[in-house]
Amino acid sequence: MALVVGFHFLPIAFAAGFRPFYILGAALIVAATVGFVMGAPMGGEAAGFMAAGVLWLASGIAIRRDWLAKSKTPATA
Repeated sequence: MALVVGFHFLPIAFAAGFRPFYILGAALIVAATVGFVMGAPMGGEAAGFMAAGVLWLASGIAIRRDWLAKSKTPATA
C-alpha cells in the first residue's frame, strides 16, 4: 500500500511543480522497501506505521505552512 501511494505522489509532484511531494513519495517508497526487506508479518506492520508517520508529518507541515501563509495576509473588511 505504501508503495502504491508513494508512486502516486510522483506524477502529482511533477504536474504541480511542488517539490515536497517528491520527498513525500520517496519517503513512502522507502518505507515500503524497508517493510519488504523485513519480511512478513513484521514488515507489513513496520511499513504501515512508517507510512502513517510520514503522512502525519506531511499533513502537520502542510497545516503549519497554511497557518503561516494566512498570518502574513492582511485582513480585509
